Amino acid sequence: MSKARRHEGSSSGVKIAKWIAGIVLGLFALVALTVITLTLVIDPNRYRGRLETAVKDATGRPFRLAGDLKITWYPWLAVETGRAELGNPPGTEGPPLVQWKTARMGVRLIPLIHGELDIDRIRFEGLSIALKRTADGQANWENLLKPGGDPSREKRFSAPRIAGLEIHDGALDFVDEKAGSHFQLAHWNLDIGPVDINADMSQVAVPEWSFKVAEAQLAGSLNATLEPKPLRASGALSVQLASARKFFALLRIEAPLPKDKTAMGPLSLKTSWALTDGAIAVKPIELKLDDTAFTGELARSNAAEPLWTFDLHGDRIDLRRYLITEETSDEPFELPVKALKALRVQGTLVFDQARFADADMKNARLRVNTP
Repeated sequence: MSKARRHEGSSSGVKIAKWIAGIVLGLFALVALTVITLTLVIDPNRYRGRLETAVKDATGRPFRLAGDLKITWYPWLAVETGRAELGNPPGTEGPPLVQWKTARMGVRLIPLIHGELDIDRIRFEGLSIALKRTADGQANWENLLKPGGDPSREKRFSAPRIAGLEIHDGALDFVDEKAGSHFQLAHWNLDIGPVDINADMSQVAVPEWSFKVAEAQLAGSLNATLEPKPLRASGALSVQLASARKFFALLRIEAPLPKDKTAMGPLSLKTSWALTDGAIAVKPIELKLDDTAFTGELARSNAAEPLWTFDLHGDRIDLRRYLITEETSDEPFELPVKALKALRVQGTLVFDQARFADADMKNARLRVNTP
């Protein structure tokens, strides 16, 4: 074959390659133009009513989308909402069960086409949760999702991959009219890392999570087996408090505080925990409060009347700092025996060195037994 013919064939191959490349680029441009057009032209707010009805049918609670809806298409098929609220079941008064300022959730488009749920980090801004148990024992969070549905439809998708969950400026309000208690916690942030769910959705793993409120920081991990029952879960937990006294006040925990304002200050905790069929084991515990370091373990049985047991060992402590409270002034502290009996507690607390008034003690031991 002559050089001219080889050159001509080579030139033709280059031209064909250029044509193919041009066609491919043109198709990509067409797809991109289509996506941009759909994003700009289709108004997701047209489907607001359908979404509200679907959520109401699924939960049995009124759902309202007050803010605008936005949709992005690639690489995440994502929905962003403005203000929204999920109400209470019929007959329950009070603030909505859940409400938020903004929210975003997305899934990768290409895996979705193949039946795979690859979920982006779910983000909430200004999420507010109001839990309420009425005097007759009815809770507004019970039976939140109705059972049923089409099983064949549920199996169309593989186990979801969830990149995580973020909540900024959260609020929690818990009212228990039956017990006569009220708990509030505001301005907290929650960050949960990747959530791994196995194929049959019976096991969930969260390698890392963190929770921050005021000057308190909590972190840990979670592994849970949902099926077969009973529920089993375990994980790690660490707590850092700049001031235990301020944290108790933040949680509105009503308890006699030490008169010594320097007591109940910095607190750190590091431990592992396990839950099996209602029974709880927390060990080993590494706890430091003020200048005292503790080690030990804590457990709760799964009996009908659960029993709490503990075994704690402290290095040194000045008991007077903690036993003289604000409520009793200079009067000695009295153990809340009635409350302890109601809790059913057994355990031992030992200090290598303990000081009270002018007395120094070694191997001071406190035994609690209220079955």
